Amino acid sequence: MCIWELSLILPSLGINGYFRCMIKNFTVELSGMHFKFNTLSAKDLRAFQVYSQVEGKPMRFHMQLRDGAFYITDPSICPAEFMALEGALSEVILKSQDDPDH
Repeated sequence: MCIWELSLILPSLGINGYFRCMIKNFTVELSGMHFKFNTLSAKDLRAFQVYSQVEGKPMRFHMQLRDGAFYITDPSICPAEFMALEGALSEVILKSQDDPDH
C-alpha cells in the first residue's frame, strides 16, 4: 500500500505540491501457480485484475478491497484452488505495495 507522500516546495518557482507513490502492477508465484496483478486504479489501492492459468488455459478474475482486505468479486468463476488462496492473495497485494523492489 502506498502510504507515503513526498512534499515538493519550490518557492523560487512559486510551486507547491506533492507526489504520491503509484499503485504498481506485479507478478507472484503462490502455491506453484503464477498470478499477474494489474491495478484498476493507479492512485488508490482499490481493485486488481488477476491473471493466471487453470489447466493450461488463461483465467482472469477481479479482486477488490473491502474492510482492509481484498476478496474475489465473483467466486462462481474461480476454481476451488484460487478460492482457497483468497486470503493469501489479499496479503500479497497489501505487502507488494510496501516493497520498493516491486
